[in-house]
Amino acid sequence: AVLAEHLGPVLLQFPPTRQKNLALLDSLLTALARPAAAEFRHESWFDADAYRLIQEHGGALVVTDEAKWPRAPLVDLGSVAYFRLRRGYTNASLQPWVEDVRSAAAAHDEVHVYFKHDSASPALARRLLRLVAKEPVRR
Repeated sequence: AVLAEHLGPVLLQFPPTRQKNLALLDSLLTALARPAAAEFRHESWFDADAYRLIQEHGGALVVTDEAKWPRAPLVDLGSVAYFRLRRGYTNASLQPWVEDVRSAAAAHDEVHVYFKHDSASPALARRLLRLVAKEPVRR
């Protein structure tokens, strides 16, 4: 309970072999009883029925940079946006994500951006924050 106000959505990752199953999604979202971010790795999930379920539960659709599976569209489902960025980035290669995060920040109350878990990620997160705020980037 002490950390509750600091917690973002629970990440639900569906493998590429898991095709759309709305009953499964609904049961998971209901059981969690808190906002969740759904990362779908099969294109069958990217439709209005899945989006409606996520929206009804106050969740988010995860947008990721992973090339192995289809990229989720930027869909406004409610108050939360969620990005997972797993690559290393230069300022130039980060720029398209800067625009997406800016758009999400304008449309949502919360924007969560998660980078891969390595030692360079904190600096990358700070760089993204500066770029989104249009501040000069220190190297």
